[in-house]
Amino acid sequence: MSEHPGDSATNRFRAFWAGMLAFVSFGVVLWIALKIASPDAPAEPGWAQRAEERSQKVAEVRAAQAALLAPEAIQKAMPTTLASLKAKKAGKSEFVVPGSPTFLKQAQQPAPAAPAEEAKPDAAQKPAAAEKPAAAPAEKPAAEKKPAEAPAAAKPEKPAGQ
Repeated sequence: MSEHPGDSATNRFRAFWAGMLAFVSFGVVLWIALKIASPDAPAEPGWAQRAEERSQKVAEVRAAQAALLAPEAIQKAMPTTLASLKAKKAGKSEFVVPGSPTFLKQAQQPAPAAPAEEAKPDAAQKPAAAEKPAAAPAEKPAAEKKPAEAPAAAKPEKPAGQ
């Protein structure tokens, strides 16, 4: 590193504490501004009442859920469920597990070719029910405007010598 005439231990020490003072002063100014803006008022009026209502609703929901999932009913259903699962024969899964030998074989095979597009049926082959009734003849459209050609000056001309 090159030496700089303004770089010294005391300058670095002062710069560090000046930065810390600036950082803390922003917090102090914010705290004072918040105290002036709302001295004793809560952040949101009625928050305590709504918190009490919420806790009552949570207690009601938990009680209703506990009644639906009674432990006695679960214990009663457990033996029949286990017996039906044991009686069920294990079968081959359709899902390929990543990293399995089947997965690795499929990964090495080339992708299948895209299906060819089917030829569109001719109008004569379409069933009569699918045809739309002919629309009533419309009035003659107004004469179409042809796009204006570019002026001759804009076209590059070949020199006579080439």
